[in-house]
Amino acid sequence: MNKHLITLIIFLTTLMTARFSSAQDIFVRGKITDKITGEPLSFANVRVMESNMGTSANQDGVFELLLRNGNHRLVVSYLGYLSDTLLVTPGKPAHFEIALAPVSLQLPEVTIVPGINPAIRIIQEAIKAKAGRNERISSYSFTAYTKGLIRTTTDISARDNSVSIGVGEDDTLKITGLLENISKGYFQAPNKYREEIIAQKQSANVPSSINRLTGNRIIQSFYNDDIEFLGRRLPGPIDTEALDYYDYLLRDSLFQDNLKVYLIEFETRDKSDPGFYGSVYIADGKYDMLKVDARLNSAANTAGIFEEVRVFQQYLPYEDGIYMPIDYRLFVQINFLGLVKAGFEIGSIMSEYDINLVYKDDFFGRNIQKVVSGAAFKDSLFWKSAQKIPYTAEEISAYTRIDSLESIPVSFWDRFSILSGRINFSDDFASDGLITIYEFNRMRGHQLSPGFYYDDSDGKRLSLNGQINYGFADKRLLQNFGGSYLSGDYRTTKTSFSYRNDQEVIFGESDNYNAFTSTVTSLFGKYDFRSYFYRKAIDADIKFEFAEIFNIRIGYTNTTDNPGGINSDYSFFAKDKTYPVNLPADRYSGNIFRAGVTLDYRNYIEDGFFRRRVSGSSGYDIWGVDFEFANNSIMKSDRDFSKISLSLDGRKNGFRSHVINYRVSSNFSTGSLPVQTYFSLPGNINGLGKSESFRTLKFGEVFGDKTSTLFLEYNFNDDFFRMLSVPLLKDANLFVTFYLSSALTSIRDENLSSLTFVPSEMFEKPFYESGFSIAHPLFPLVFEFTWKLNYRNGNNFTFGINSFAF
Repeated sequence: MNKHLITLIIFLTTLMTARFSSAQDIFVRGKITDKITGEPLSFANVRVMESNMGTSANQDGVFELLLRNGNHRLVVSYLGYLSDTLLVTPGKPAHFEIALAPVSLQLPEVTIVPGINPAIRIIQEAIKAKAGRNERISSYSFTAYTKGLIRTTTDISARDNSVSIGVGEDDTLKITGLLENISKGYFQAPNKYREEIIAQKQSANVPSSINRLTGNRIIQSFYNDDIEFLGRRLPGPIDTEALDYYDYLLRDSLFQDNLKVYLIEFETRDKSDPGFYGSVYIADGKYDMLKVDARLNSAANTAGIFEEVRVFQQYLPYEDGIYMPIDYRLFVQINFLGLVKAGFEIGSIMSEYDINLVYKDDFFGRNIQKVVSGAAFKDSLFWKSAQKIPYTAEEISAYTRIDSLESIPVSFWDRFSILSGRINFSDDFASDGLITIYEFNRMRGHQLSPGFYYDDSDGKRLSLNGQINYGFADKRLLQNFGGSYLSGDYRTTKTSFSYRNDQEVIFGESDNYNAFTSTVTSLFGKYDFRSYFYRKAIDADIKFEFAEIFNIRIGYTNTTDNPGGINSDYSFFAKDKTYPVNLPADRYSGNIFRAGVTLDYRNYIEDGFFRRRVSGSSGYDIWGVDFEFANNSIMKSDRDFSKISLSLDGRKNGFRSHVINYRVSSNFSTGSLPVQTYFSLPGNINGLGKSESFRTLKFGEVFGDKTSTLFLEYNFNDDFFRMLSVPLLKDANLFVTFYLSSALTSIRDENLSSLTFVPSEMFEKPFYESGFSIAHPLFPLVFEFTWKLNYRNGNNFTFGINSFAF
């Protein structure tokens, strides 16, 4: 026989055998109950002997397993019960009803020695065992299935990376959103990890872009120190420092087959210290941790927003008797001021552990999570055969109800709200809402500025916008049109173009306030803190990533700037007052070349559409350089000048859960800058304040052609008064931040002589101001108290209110 024919027959036989074997995988389903009461044993464990496979049951005691064709022995276990062994054989029914018998352990009488807590000795041994376990693990990989449930009183709507929750009359929580995914996780000591989401499924009202909660991203293994919850680092019950933080009580001893297990309750020594309370289960002999059932205490529950945050986690032995997490359950209930009730549940089961693998040197990089191509398009056959937590009857009903609701066509009036900032005509088209098209300033008077927007909701690449603006005082119709296109697999290259015939703000780059703020201050107090000018410009820009850590920007602008003026004296009140002078911008016409680069070492995730940077728990530094150049002979500009800006933005961990934020910048220039492009220190207005600004300086008060600034914040979160043990205040959930700001400014003599207006001060020696802020998470205002430390004059102390609304 021809050898090529033999080869073909062997290949086809192998392929058919593989496909037949796959088709013969064994689907195992069972329900685990108490043999005496018949009650389901929620989250009971199921382990496949002589393999790295396993799972745990859902809250109804139901489990599912997908096994390769062959004979298997399953061990079903639950603390306090005798384990049971099941034999799974090809061709035989694999649906089981398992009833486990409870076991009572008769312990010898315990002699209590005065001053010695028996739980302390057990926890001491568990901490030692944990350290030994962690030293034995250099790396591992696993597969995880994760299910998330959103519970609200009314149906939710979601778009991009946000979920909107309404307020309902009925306070009964129901499942209004479901998310499922399957992922592969990889870890290498001490802190390298990555994961791939290989399948995603969610209810029709939840976008796939938020379906990224996985066994690797959410799991908080209590075998690790410094567990994070709500942005706060918390010690676990066998943390290295736990004995100084928690009190322990040996509550009971349980029995699992011939293994004795200690049930130890724990809580923080000081009720004002944020942490956990609950139960930890420790095996006798080797002192491995088998299970944790813990809740956040009231001190960790910021402002009491959460009615309950419960964490449940179990561990099983794998290679060399190393205990690894087999599941992770998170239950959250929210009650926001009695107005909004919601709940969130996450269940994750981990299996197929491979421990102490050898990875290639380049296996781990900055991409810590990736949604693989096609993950969101797995069909029903895939999910039917996938390893997962079985659906409850409530979950099946919720899927059906939500998907049927989402299939109903949505009309314009379903999307419309008179209080909305945007009016959505469809998923792609929108316009400005009625409350956002009006503004007022002294240069243009009353203005109507409707805008229209297009965003490609499917491909998420193309965006277009257009706005017209009519001023009733200067009687000008201005326009602003633009668009951008995102290219690359993860849309990391952005090409944009715009045409602007519009009003601009002098020193606009340092303006941290919105148009609503100046509209209100003008109409009610005849106080317009900005100065305006007219600009007609064409912009073209391209931004792209290079070598993962560089973000490069190249741009071009052709601009014509003309000064504005005061064309309206209107105000509701203060009729006898006069508006401040609208500072004149320099007339300028020319071409400007721009370039910049950012160095960003942060890790990132790829969510199937975008590459998104994540800050991580250890902090970050982001370095930036930007350059502008204009020249008469080369670029036909009215003026020759160049600008260079250097910046560093960072965040670091402080003591306990404290956070240090900092920003450093230096700006330089050469040539003759138009005054509207000078570097201005970010200032504020009377009674208000902004982060990373100078609270004791007015907007536009100090500027220069050369500046340097430093902003430093130390955020205690709600720990400041707790550390000082101040009565009443220590439990008040008040967030305290201390800050220090400094600046240097100067103007070259040749530029100073040509200015039409000058700064009120120049800081040729460092200027300093310092202060603190107090806030409460349920109150949308931050109260700031700031003092000048030098250059003292009539405005040496300010009190300001900081809010996202201004």
